[in-house]
Amino acid sequence: MRRPSRSWIEGGVAALGASVTDSFLRYYEVPGLQHEASTTFYGTWDQLTALEKWVEAGIDPAQNEVVLDLATVPSRTRPLCRYPAFPKYSGSGDMNAATSFTCATN
Repeated sequence: MRRPSRSWIEGGVAALGASVTDSFLRYYEVPGLQHEASTTFYGTWDQLTALEKWVEAGIDPAQNEVVLDLATVPSRTRPLCRYPAFPKYSGSGDMNAATSFTCATN
């Protein structure tokens, strides 16, 4: 299934080029961020503060944001990865901690 957001982002890159698109647009696929609670991961993150830091200080949200699970394992976190990267378990460490994951593209 094709996601409309992905198509829109990829269309922008195709039309404007990656560097121009990158100057004003970021896309993150947040694990578990859905329209309803998930039984595996129901994630949330402070989007407004992340946007404020990016606009006012130039800090990409992927540099310092984590996604927090609010439903299934309340202390579980994942890194916020910039598309096309996604959180991938590094193979060791606490599976509920963002620090045990890296942003990977494969």
